[in-house]
Amino acid sequence: MSSTGIVAIDREWKWAGGRYYLHHLIRSVAALPAEDRIELHDVWWGSIPDDDAFAEVRSILGKPVVVAPPTSLGGRLLRKAQRVLHGSQGASDLFTPHGIDVFFPIPPCENAGIPYVFWLPDFQYFRRPDLMSEELCRQLESYYQKHVQRASCVVLSSEDARNDFAHVFPGKLDRAHVVRFCSVPDDEWWKLSPVSVAEQYRLPERFFIVCNQFTRHKNHMTLLRAMHILAERGGRDIHLVCTGSTFDHRQEDCIGQVKAYLAEHDLEAKVHILGLMPRAEQIALLRQSVAALQPSWFEGWSTIVEDAKTLGKPVLASDLPVHREQLAALQESFLPLDDAGQWADAMGKAWDSLDAGPSPVQEGQGQARLKVAQRECGLSLVRALRAAIHPDS
Repeated sequence: MSSTGIVAIDREWKWAGGRYYLHHLIRSVAALPAEDRIELHDVWWGSIPDDDAFAEVRSILGKPVVVAPPTSLGGRLLRKAQRVLHGSQGASDLFTPHGIDVFFPIPPCENAGIPYVFWLPDFQYFRRPDLMSEELCRQLESYYQKHVQRASCVVLSSEDARNDFAHVFPGKLDRAHVVRFCSVPDDEWWKLSPVSVAEQYRLPERFFIVCNQFTRHKNHMTLLRAMHILAERGGRDIHLVCTGSTFDHRQEDCIGQVKAYLAEHDLEAKVHILGLMPRAEQIALLRQSVAALQPSWFEGWSTIVEDAKTLGKPVLASDLPVHREQLAALQESFLPLDDAGQWADAMGKAWDSLDAGPSPVQEGQGQARLKVAQRECGLSLVRALRAAIHPDS
């Protein structure tokens, strides 16, 4: 059986979505019948960090692979001789003894000497360069160019991203694979009482929830303006819970702007910023919510939307092509990206018509949809990995 080396892309909890992305893919592949699976091992260069990025899926991964070049003079000379003898490329001699045939979603080191499948999350730098600095645009363009040129195959998360790929890399389209990831729950999702977790954070029984990192493209400000409109209208005690990292890798101090707006408009008692929290607690709050809100100006394939779909939780989302693709066949509301008034109207309507808390019927429907999506996700990833291992087959 072929083996894939899975490489961590979020070691410091700066991009939780990237971490969860790999977890969901690992679970999707592990759930496939034996004849359809490909063996997965997490691969580490040097050592496994204390905060194991794969702790939640450790039981369904193969044995971790930890490699490093020898440090002693004798060891280096012996390795050099063996590399010449066997014609090894790059660092392949360190990985092939462990049976690793391909890496995903990035190589663990420069010049690894083994094929890899690169995950290109989205084309925000191409479609919405106004949402980031010119320097960051250049960095992303350079990074993606390098990996698309070097990788054996490229994984994209949506047909929307594939359309962008066709514009940016038209000569590489035959190596692009769409793998729509889905949120695959583990036992931890169901252990906590949603009401108890809400009480733990001193939240009311009913609230909307948005689970996004605090960066500008996530568009928290439109929701805050909608909350201000709802407060001015009076008559409803509507609350909004915000989970997600307050670390802004774009260095634009998004969280500072959010807090200033809340203070200026006296919304601090109705908008609850909880920051990054344990995954099980976040899921419990999502289950307790009235609905999930996803107002982003740009997305590749939203993790929180997938979480909501798995739980059968209603979603109010910005009107993006990728959101319509992601929520296809579901009766969800799609709203203008910047029209706080329409968001306020939709939130008020949802508040009056939807119940808070878990719904056994909706969660059952979500699980039924997930079963189909999980199989397709796993098979799509395996096809991409095998195409990299056997490019001529």
